[in-house]
Amino acid sequence: MARFLSERGYLTVGIDLQPDLIQAARRRNPHVSFTCTSVQDYSPAEPFDLVSSVEVIRHNPYEEQHRVIRRLRESLVDGGYAIVLEGIGEDPRPQAFYRTLGGWVETFEKSGFRKVATRRYYYHLVVKAARRFTSMLTSRVHTGVGQAQRRLEVNLKESAAIPAPKTGYLRDFTKRVVVGLDAPLEAFLIRRNVALPYSDCGFLFQAV
Repeated sequence: MARFLSERGYLTVGIDLQPDLIQAARRRNPHVSFTCTSVQDYSPAEPFDLVSSVEVIRHNPYEEQHRVIRRLRESLVDGGYAIVLEGIGEDPRPQAFYRTLGGWVETFEKSGFRKVATRRYYYHLVVKAARRFTSMLTSRVHTGVGQAQRRLEVNLKESAAIPAPKTGYLRDFTKRVVVGLDAPLEAFLIRRNVALPYSDCGFLFQAV
């Protein structure tokens, strides 16, 4: 995102908590300024016209999210914009603190923003269906694994001279097929901004 904005004429500053990521970003983008710090602890020398937060706020507990969003507002000039990408709905991971679409809008509005636009993304229905199917298939394979293991031991002795199948090619081919089927559906859903319960969402907010 920092490179994207820099290539479009912005004087860009990127921040992250992980030193390794900051060092890697500096090597790839020497023309961009990077600082190893948290959003909460970062204070710019002067306010920005635009800030971007990509899937960061969700990894802060709900009360801390208010502090993060206030810091974003303090980093902006009046009338400046915030591009925010976040998860909506629910997430089973213990370190993810999602909100509903309306919940994110309300939280930002309480911290001095107004909503300009929203755009849902990351549906990946085909990919998710393929993962679920693979998980179900794996679960069934594990059933009766003791008997299968015994049969495998016998078969290995009988077929030691037979070369193993190149399953990697099949796996890679399957992935390409799944992604190929998923891509046009994903593009259609994003264009239509379809309101499904499981997706992420991009927000454009203005500082007021």
